[in-house]
Amino acid sequence: MEKKLNNTAAFYVGTYTDGTLSEGIYKCEVNLETGIFKALASGDFVKNPSYLAFSPDKKKLYAVLETEQYEGAYGGAAAVFNISDPDKITLAQTALTGGSAPCHISVDTATKHVFAANYGDGVVSVFNADGFTLSAAFKHQPTAQNPTPHAHFTAMAPGGKYLCAVDLGLDAIITYEYDDARGKFSLFEPCPVATGSGPRHIVFSPDGKTAYAVHELSSEVEAFDYKDGRFASKQKLGTLPEGFAGENSCAAIKISADGKKLFASNRGHDSIAVYDIDEGNGLLNRKGIYGCGGRSPRDFALVHDECMIVANQDSNAITLLKADENGNWAQVGDAFPLPGAVCVLPVLA
Repeated sequence: MEKKLNNTAAFYVGTYTDGTLSEGIYKCEVNLETGIFKALASGDFVKNPSYLAFSPDKKKLYAVLETEQYEGAYGGAAAVFNISDPDKITLAQTALTGGSAPCHISVDTATKHVFAANYGDGVVSVFNADGFTLSAAFKHQPTAQNPTPHAHFTAMAPGGKYLCAVDLGLDAIITYEYDDARGKFSLFEPCPVATGSGPRHIVFSPDGKTAYAVHELSSEVEAFDYKDGRFASKQKLGTLPEGFAGENSCAAIKISADGKKLFASNRGHDSIAVYDIDEGNGLLNRKGIYGCGGRSPRDFALVHDECMIVANQDSNAITLLKADENGNWAQVGDAFPLPGAVCVLPVLA
C-alpha cells in the first residue's frame, strides 16, 4: 500500500436523464488524495445513457440508451460518441438494439463486436463494431419457473470464444459460442443458478479460470470454476452483515487488477462488500463491509486498486473511497453532486 498514486483520475459517468436534472454523459476528475471532484465536460444530450464502455483505443465511447421506445421505434438504442478530443463528448451515431431497456454494453477487440443486454425483454444485441450495425439479436426464452427474462450483462469470456449473458429473470448465465470462420454466434449452454438469486453481473479472474457473479435479489456473490463456456459453482457468500434486516439489492461487482480482491455493492445497506481471493483455488473470504458515502451504489470503479469511485444513484452523487495500509476502505472528501449517476468508467483504471 506504499505505491504512490497519480494525483488525479479522469472518468466518465453514465446517468439516467428521466426524472433528473442530468445532461447525459459527464467527464469528471477527482483528486485521489483530497477527494475533491470537478466536472470537465458534458456530452451531447441523449436519453438515459446508463452504461458505458470504451473502444480499444479509447477514442470512442459506447453507451446504452435505456428506453422502452426510441425515436418512435420499439425498444432502446446504443450510441457511439467521439472522445478523441479529451474536452468533448460528441455524438457520432445511434442504432436500435432490437430489445427493450438496454442496461449494459461491452466491447470485444478480438471479434470486433459490441454487445448490449436488454433488461426489458431479455434480448442480447450483437453489433459489428465496424459501422456499428446490428448483426444479431438473441431473445432469451421464458420458462414455467422463470417467466420473465431480464438480460442484465453480456460480455466475452476469457479466451475469446464464448459470449456470456447474465439473465436476472431466468436465474441463469447463458453462453453463446463464436464461430470465427463465419463471424457468427450460436446458443451454447445455459448455467442455472439458485431460483430467486437474480444474477446481475459477472467478472473473471486474471487467469480466466474462475468467474464471480453478484446476485441482486439474494445479496450474494457466487464463485464458479470456468472452462470452455461452462460454469460450475463452488462457493456462495453473502454481501451483508449478520443481523441486517433491511431491504437490499446488489448491483456492481469488480475484481482488482492483480486478482486478489473482489468487491460488490449493496443498495439498501449502502455499502461495498470486500473479499480476499485465495490465489490457489479462487475461493473467497469476506474481509469487510464498508460504507459508500451515499445511497444506492449502482456502480463503482477501481482506480489503481487502492481508490474507488462510487456512483450513488439515489443520492445523486459520486464519492471517493480509499484503502488504508490494512486494506480497510473509507470515504475521502465530500460527495460530489451529479444527478442520476449510475455508471463510472475511469480513463486509466
